[in-house]
Amino acid sequence: MNRRLIAAVALAVTVPLAAAGCGGSDGDTSGPASTSARSRGSAPDIALPPTGGLLVEDLSNHDGTGRRLALVDVQTGKLTRIDALFRPKDPEVKLVTTPAGAGFSYASDAFNDQWRRNSISADWTKAVAVRDQDGVSHAGWVDRDGEFTDVTAKLSGPTSDFGRAPVSQQAVTFDRDGNFYFSETTSMARKVMRVDIGLTKPPTVFSTKSISEFSWDSAGNPVDFDSESCPGHVAAWIDADTSVYGDWAYIPHQIYTTRTPLRGLGCGKDGRPLLPADNETKIGSFVVSPDRTQILFYADVSDFKGMFVIPATGGAPKRTAVSWEGLGDYTTIVGWV
Repeated sequence: MNRRLIAAVALAVTVPLAAAGCGGSDGDTSGPASTSARSRGSAPDIALPPTGGLLVEDLSNHDGTGRRLALVDVQTGKLTRIDALFRPKDPEVKLVTTPAGAGFSYASDAFNDQWRRNSISADWTKAVAVRDQDGVSHAGWVDRDGEFTDVTAKLSGPTSDFGRAPVSQQAVTFDRDGNFYFSETTSMARKVMRVDIGLTKPPTVFSTKSISEFSWDSAGNPVDFDSESCPGHVAAWIDADTSVYGDWAYIPHQIYTTRTPLRGLGCGKDGRPLLPADNETKIGSFVVSPDRTQILFYADVSDFKGMFVIPATGGAPKRTAVSWEGLGDYTTIVGWV
């Protein structure tokens, strides 16, 4: 199984959804997005934020020139492309599409899942990006017109021959309340900073801890947890107190839910398994439905490789129309929207 699929999936959102499927898109489900969307990075024909399907991404394009996203109808398996979204006009600007690009040398699979969704702002007008400025990385974001906002430059102000040496900064994430996060690493310390998107106030220190203590809560906001919690195991949320996680071995075989709050979770030791205890089928990519009643996941069974759904309360898994072959290169799951 492709490792990218195991490592992907993100945060559930709150658009009502009926049964195991979702409404189809009115856009073209067989060909690429419109020429204007692909060439200029402008908004595609599909409405943003996207709703009514499984949001997936093609990460085979690692040059940062545009987010290659698509919306998949869970009932039919048809895929509508949203290519070249947030394509930077400046060739020195690169979109950040992996946690490693955000300055994290290590991150759990579940952290990757939630980070990827939150690397795009809640209103889908911005995506985290960096710009190379004379060998120094500047953090910021790209809007849907391809314009880059250089947060590092705006916060640093004019440079001086006899001032603080330039420090590379990496764009990290957004929260649901209109804040932008960026990281800074020096020889002395590493920290994650938070600033409002309007840049009306000085940035504040969000975290100085390791990546294993940084996650997102059920509202989609980053949280700095104490060292005794295990936020890296949470793949998605059903409600404010119920999380979904996997055993996160190299090839996971089980899905769990727990009502224990994330702080002091203890790595989910009290979790309730949803699949049979003796399951040996390879699974991954756990996504909670918009109405929070179902969990969608990848499985590789004898006659089908693709996405299944299971009630959030447990029950028999049912296959969907979304097959591995039908996804093509769009094998990174971003969310069910």
